[in-house]
Amino acid sequence: MLKPNEKFLQRVYIVVLLVALPIAIYLFFGEPVGLLQTAGAIEAAHIPIVTGLTLYLNHRMLPKELQPSKMIFGGTAIADIFFGVFAIIYLLQLLGMIGSGGGST
Repeated sequence: MLKPNEKFLQRVYIVVLLVALPIAIYLFFGEPVGLLQTAGAIEAAHIPIVTGLTLYLNHRMLPKELQPSKMIFGGTAIADIFFGVFAIIYLLQLLGMIGSGGGST
């Protein structure tokens, strides 16, 4: 019985991840503008999660001598709140709960 070659499997994985998956996403969504909007939505939701987890891990896991100063911690917390509010507003706009007034110009 043949054992799968790990190097070959790694290359197949990379090709699928970097070539086939983007092509499939492009064919599914179609327009590049739609892809950029999707990426923006993912990023808007992703940044608050990353900053929140960074704050949590810095506070809980790092030894005291390696933890960031209170000013850095506060700045990161402010960024987390800012991007969190932005993500909520963006989500509400996508759901149609808030949006542009639709007034005539």
